[in-house]
Amino acid sequence: MESSSANYFDSAATSFPKSPGVARRMLEALGHGGSYGRGAYPGSVEATRTVEHARKAVAALIGAKDAKQVSFCSGATEALNTVLLGFPYRHKRVAITPLEHNSVTRCLHYLRETKGVQSVVLPALPSGELAVDELPQSMGEALDLVVVNWVSNVSGVVQPVGRLSSFFPNVPILVDASQGMGHIPMDVGKWRVEWAAFSAHKGLAGPTGVGILYGAGRVELTPHNFGGTGIDSLSPTMPPTGPGRYEAGTPNLLGISGLLGALEEPIPPRHTWENFCELLAEVRLSVSARLIAPPDAHRGIELFTLIPHSGDVAGLALRLSDDYGIATRAGLHCAPSAHRFYGSYPAGGVRVSLSPAHTVADLEFLLKALQACSN
Repeated sequence: MESSSANYFDSAATSFPKSPGVARRMLEALGHGGSYGRGAYPGSVEATRTVEHARKAVAALIGAKDAKQVSFCSGATEALNTVLLGFPYRHKRVAITPLEHNSVTRCLHYLRETKGVQSVVLPALPSGELAVDELPQSMGEALDLVVVNWVSNVSGVVQPVGRLSSFFPNVPILVDASQGMGHIPMDVGKWRVEWAAFSAHKGLAGPTGVGILYGAGRVELTPHNFGGTGIDSLSPTMPPTGPGRYEAGTPNLLGISGLLGALEEPIPPRHTWENFCELLAEVRLSVSARLIAPPDAHRGIELFTLIPHSGDVAGLALRLSDDYGIATRAGLHCAPSAHRFYGSYPAGGVRVSLSPAHTVADLEFLLKALQACSN
């Protein structure tokens, strides 16, 4: 059965609808025989041109000075793992926010168990935003790395990455941009971060199976995938620099083509930010549930989580689906650390996340459903 984009409020998991450019570009790629960087015949040349076009488009989007700073992989999880597993730890101390996703925390747990790398949780305000003003000046002295979840997939709170970068001028910063990318502007050059990781299928409205890793190039990582790159095949090692160092094997040409299509044809918004703020205000007033969201909507994205005052989390999500056809996400959202911080662990909550394609009428329907199902 086909889903209705009007009732789909799980965009933080994956976007729907996708950009119309996704199918167009993927169909074009299916019509060409050839792989990226693997031949001089027309199909291979076209495949290579498409991947490099996408690389340049991503670089322009995020403010990278060189397209060679952009590598493609299977998703944000692989991009984050590439940095965390390949980093040259010296002090064996990593600072994180209290809102990190399992793609970071599970990797750090593995590093603690196998290499003794310790995690330090940075202080945060009740909203979840980092309390940068409370950080001790000496904190960066014995720190290898700072990992920051730019936008929480539980509350939608946005972290002040630029201020954090200024506070830690000599510590490399890895930004998990999975939830923020496509919703709010990113400028890696202005932020002066070392890495940023995100996927194509969320805010960019692209296909699944494609991740992006931006690397400034100041810190060398040890690759954890090895294989063919189409260049310098005589060498027994991976390329020393450039995207090929982290792009072993045949790239996902269909997915990268779909990403390019999404960047070329972003979904035009059918509601305004003010419409979302009005929805959030009504939810605070009239829905019988505890709301996890920034106290100031302008410090977040179009996402919030509800914990019902009566009944359970799964029951609320099921009722929204069965009675109103509304798709949400119930549970811990692969971010148990965030739910611990917000006091919603272990049950989690019901997350509602919007798409640019939603109309004002869609938001009104959502509000009525939330009111009916929670009261």
